[in-house]
Amino acid sequence: MGTARWSHRAIVAAAAAAILYTLVHFAESGVRYPLSNPNIGQIELEIAPLRTYLEQGGAAPVHTDNPRQYGPVFFFVMHPLMRLFGDDIEPLARALYVLQLICLALSFAFTWRVLSQWIAGHSSSARLQFMALAFLWLNFSPMYTILAGKNVEMWELCLLTGALYAYVTGRRWTTGIAVAAGAMIKLLPFVFFYYFLIRDRRTLVYTALALVGFLSIGHLLYGPQMGLLYFPHIADASVGNTWAMTFHENTSMKAMIVKLFGPLQGYFVVVTPERLWVAQVLNWCALLAVVAWFTWAIVRAHGQPIPARRVIWEWSLMTVMMLIVSPVAAFEWSTLLLGPFSYALFRLFTNPRNIQTRTWICFAAANVLLGSVVPRTVLNRLLFMDAFNRMMGHGHLTASEGFQFYGLPLLGFFLLAATIWQLREEPASPAPVTAAA
Repeated sequence: MGTARWSHRAIVAAAAAAILYTLVHFAESGVRYPLSNPNIGQIELEIAPLRTYLEQGGAAPVHTDNPRQYGPVFFFVMHPLMRLFGDDIEPLARALYVLQLICLALSFAFTWRVLSQWIAGHSSSARLQFMALAFLWLNFSPMYTILAGKNVEMWELCLLTGALYAYVTGRRWTTGIAVAAGAMIKLLPFVFFYYFLIRDRRTLVYTALALVGFLSIGHLLYGPQMGLLYFPHIADASVGNTWAMTFHENTSMKAMIVKLFGPLQGYFVVVTPERLWVAQVLNWCALLAVVAWFTWAIVRAHGQPIPARRVIWEWSLMTVMMLIVSPVAAFEWSTLLLGPFSYALFRLFTNPRNIQTRTWICFAAANVLLGSVVPRTVLNRLLFMDAFNRMMGHGHLTASEGFQFYGLPLLGFFLLAATIWQLREEPASPAPVTAAA
């Protein structure tokens, strides 16, 4: 009896400490720091052509030479904000911060509704799972980086989690609009066009129609570069030379392969044309292998409709693939993996005794490498990144820059993919059928 009482007290004390830590973490990293500095450098770069367009009174179409220009939906959001605040950066930054919080709250709500309906509903510990999910989200370092920079990954997180919620509840048109909107902010969500191609071609049609709609509106409002010629412009500006491919903080699979073929000079890897050609061949082989594996993992479930729990698993896997196959990736983009992390967390909580040890290890390692719970600065110290940079002759890099240069976030992506694979929902898994109704 006494042992049970002490055990209960220990659990309550641990929960109280976790809640206190989370509140302090959010107050510091989620409120004080983002509001202490506008810090919207990336947003300012992307709104430059829109600012020129507005200064000219819309007399000439939008023109940009930016090879990674955000798409027309980004302009749809920024246009009224710039009309309201003009060149006053501080109120614009505060408005973007509020938008970030709204997107974060909606993303969490969508994720909870999806997971509590199809997974947590089978468990009597829904309250504990809610607290665990909140602890994961509110201590996720990449999310705080995006919150501080007020960048668009939070918008995309909201759209992708909303798209999944719409999909498992049979709202195909809503799913298509959400995915197309995300792709027309920043191109990463285009991976779900491929998912719909191999899983649900009707939703693919809806998504393509929504995409054409966004491009058409952009064309009418801003001209060809933000409209029907957006893709040719982006391709023409960057074909054959992926933006930031040799940049030290690019932690994509493509960049990591290129880094094997040349030394780091300053903040860029220098690769001879001959070695770059070999690196590109290896990259295409790796890319095809990864896409083939992910495709096989999904098409193992034959027939339509498929169980909603299987859809959640596939969506989580595709979200991880989105960052693995992207030619450019950064640590803070891991914010988009909050959905897959949440899925894995719920599965682990639902039936922990039947989970293999290696799955727990993969999940824990992915959490550590992608900055969940353990703050980035603490992780850098635990891994002795400053000492490792000096040993490798890269003493000019900060600890966080070295963390990305050596590809540790990419390793986290693969470990998360391995976790989700081990938690897979088999095609015959019994569950309510709504995903493709």
